[in-house]
Amino acid sequence: MGRYRLDLPLPFEEILRRHEREILRYLLRVSGDPEDAADLFQETWLRAYRAYPRLDSESGVRPWLYAIATNLCRNRARDS
Repeated sequence: MGRYRLDLPLPFEEILRRHEREILRYLLRVSGDPEDAADLFQETWLRAYRAYPRLDSESGVRPWLYAIATNLCRNRARDS
């Protein structure tokens, strides 16, 4: 049984634990402002949580999170 992996989605808490530092560093790098990065970080995880039931496990969690974070950064820049 250990050799076979079921394609069940990870619990959201596990996704957060695995990727939160990486996403925060990315947002700090892109925004250049710790306060903006913190706001974008919270919004990224809120949107990810809301969209989690629709996550396609084949496309991968990491690119999905980066897409959310990147789109939020673009929206913030456009609206500023």
